[in-house]
Amino acid sequence: MALNAYIPHGHCYLWQTPLVWLHLTSDFLTALAYYSIPLTLLYFLRKRQDIPFSNIIILFSAFILCCGATHILEIVTLWYPIYWVSGAVKALTAIVSVITAVELVHIIPQALSLKSPKELAALNQELNQQMEERQAAESALQELNATLEERVEKRTHELAQMNQDFKREIEDRKRAQNFIKRIIDITPNVLKIYDFKSCQMIYTNRNLASVLGYPSQDVEALENALVPSYVNPEDALRVKKTLENISALEDGQYLDLDYRVKTSAGTLRWLSQRSAIFEREEDGQIKQVISICEDITERVQVEAALRESQYFIEQVVNSSPQILYILDPITWKNVYINRQSLEILGYPPQQFQAEGSQFLAQILHPEDLPLIRKNKDFWQTARDGEVLTTEYRMRHQNGAWRWLRSREVVFARNEENQVVKVLGTAQDISDSKVQEQKLYEQGRRESLLREITQRILQSLELPIIFNTVVQEIRHFLQADRVAIFQFEPESFFEQGTIVAESVVQPFTSALNSVLEESCFSRNYALKYQEGRIQSVSDIYQSDLLPCHIEFLAQFQVRANLVLPLISNHSLWGLLCIHQCSQARTWQETEVNLLKQITNQFEIAIQKASLYKQAQQELAEKQKLFLQLTNELEQKKILLKEIHHRVKNNLQIMSSLLYLQFSKASPEIQQLSEDYQNRIQSMALIHEQLYRSEDLANINFEQYLKNLTYHIFQSYGVEPGAITLTLRVNSLTVPLEQSIPLGLIVQELVSNALKHAFPQGAGEITIELTPQAEALCLTVADNGVGIPPELDLANTDSLGLQLIYSLTEQLQGELAYATADGCQFQIIFSTGY
Repeated sequence: MALNAYIPHGHCYLWQTPLVWLHLTSDFLTALAYYSIPLTLLYFLRKRQDIPFSNIIILFSAFILCCGATHILEIVTLWYPIYWVSGAVKALTAIVSVITAVELVHIIPQALSLKSPKELAALNQELNQQMEERQAAESALQELNATLEERVEKRTHELAQMNQDFKREIEDRKRAQNFIKRIIDITPNVLKIYDFKSCQMIYTNRNLASVLGYPSQDVEALENALVPSYVNPEDALRVKKTLENISALEDGQYLDLDYRVKTSAGTLRWLSQRSAIFEREEDGQIKQVISICEDITERVQVEAALRESQYFIEQVVNSSPQILYILDPITWKNVYINRQSLEILGYPPQQFQAEGSQFLAQILHPEDLPLIRKNKDFWQTARDGEVLTTEYRMRHQNGAWRWLRSREVVFARNEENQVVKVLGTAQDISDSKVQEQKLYEQGRRESLLREITQRILQSLELPIIFNTVVQEIRHFLQADRVAIFQFEPESFFEQGTIVAESVVQPFTSALNSVLEESCFSRNYALKYQEGRIQSVSDIYQSDLLPCHIEFLAQFQVRANLVLPLISNHSLWGLLCIHQCSQARTWQETEVNLLKQITNQFEIAIQKASLYKQAQQELAEKQKLFLQLTNELEQKKILLKEIHHRVKNNLQIMSSLLYLQFSKASPEIQQLSEDYQNRIQSMALIHEQLYRSEDLANINFEQYLKNLTYHIFQSYGVEPGAITLTLRVNSLTVPLEQSIPLGLIVQELVSNALKHAFPQGAGEITIELTPQAEALCLTVADNGVGIPPELDLANTDSLGLQLIYSLTEQLQGELAYATADGCQFQIIFSTGY
């Protein structure tokens, strides 16, 4: 029987110990007394087998034993809700008591007609005396009459007493029947008994009327068939077939059936019916069947609501763009995972759930396994609501690695408060990781290019520039060798020297080696002079000529990247990047970066060449003064041409940035515009030098006017919205200081336009004033200022880092104030 549908009887006593013990003790003692009475009667019957009507004593003993059993079950149901067993025993007690009462009614007339043994002995003695003492008949008759009167009076008294006892038994029987009927009527379930052969209902309790909503007399009228009319037609056939199968049941077995019934209001109610054999004929055929029905409508509705709710949750979970899962942190197995695992990783949920932790270890990236295992320690002390965020990689079914960001919280704990289930979401962040890596690499490239540009601007010594740059290029590209090869003039590109090199062990250095190779001059030199760039992933899998492969092999080259160095429209040399340990595919971004570096190399080579020529001219100026004057004019023209070309190259770089990132995200476009503005600030200096007669100094007032106009145009500032005030007084600044100074102004004005005026109105002031042997640059605005918690010296902003770097390049001092807006002041020496 289903125990979990009821609660123990002890709940009715609120488990109060004194009350529980009171009922337990009283029921136990009553049962003990009930058991002792039939045992005594049976013992007496065994000793006096001549007693007539022994059956009534046996029935009476069975009745008392059943009564004792009901008290024992009262004790059991305090802890175990076996109410069906208790009810069945009580029903059995009722049946036995009814049979006993009926048998007692039949026996009473016979018992009254019997004489006691003492009376029979006396009569026998009287007969003997009558035969032996015929002569004393009168006296004996008188004595006999007296004795008979005594006995009649005594017997009459006994019969009266027996009659009173019988009436009390009948009254007790009626009370017992009423008690059983009340118990049946107050039970919450429907009780039905019907005759199996005639299919006629012979008893129903009042609960059937309360369930159906019909009056009791209408229900009794309905109960006249195996399948009553109130059963839902869709379930009628199933009910009939189930009840017909009762004939196959053994005693103690039962059949369960759920079906619907129609109420008087026209609604349907669900009933759960359990049927069993109640009584059999003498030949073993089924006579009566008892059925108990429970109204389970609310339970069915709740189950339907739960199914609907579960379906809704499953639809929501499976339509989520993220992987949703429930993880057992102890066994490290997915208890549940939604269908997004198939969309994002290519694995069905069943594979995660079936293969467990071993499968997770197989698809996790080896570098991320220690981090995931470390998360187990977190769940040992995790608090409810605490979120664990982790980024890791998993292998897609196609072999590709996907980046995931998971967020996990406690979902369930056991009785020891140990976390046994973790609810988590996993978002695919592979695209953002790729973009993040691209931005990082772009920043590194720009940093390297800026460093090389500064080196070239700060020095005219080619060996120093070359040795520094090849070191930085090798570290950046993680190559095995980076070298600069210079052709010998008039050698027709057949001979040259490695003038700078950076190489890692154990590969052999070739620095200062003089190399000869006619294969290159015959097949490749003119192509390089025309701008050829050679990118070879594996020289042994390329279309290079065998002679060239043999030449590269002697330097242990496996993959190489070669770019031409042009000076005065002629091939001056080559920038060579070698990978010796293994094959390598060169990225387009790496090639573009090296193109920009070779452009700077060409400028450095030209500047060094001009510097060398200038030194030679100064040594001969005494002899060639007139010739030097003429050549000086040519040099001015040449320098203007250089500045013009530098300006054009910078503008080309700006255009390339625009074309490269014109379709990128808004954040990338903003970064690209910042870099274009910085390049434009340098290009404006070279443009002004190109147009000026003074090639060493810059008219900074005119330069700032052009620069700020360009910045305001770039940020789309409406005329009159933000006022610009310049106080420069036609000061000139040396070329070496103009470029970093212009970049500083570019960054400060750009920051003010981007952040200082959220309302779109304000004032920016730029001052450049002389102080002794120094200059003081002040850039101020009356905007919202800088948040006090922001540490400018330790910020991640590239612009502020550039301002600090350029200030150090000027050998100046930087100060700032945040009262009434923001003010930056840089003081630097003009003797720089």
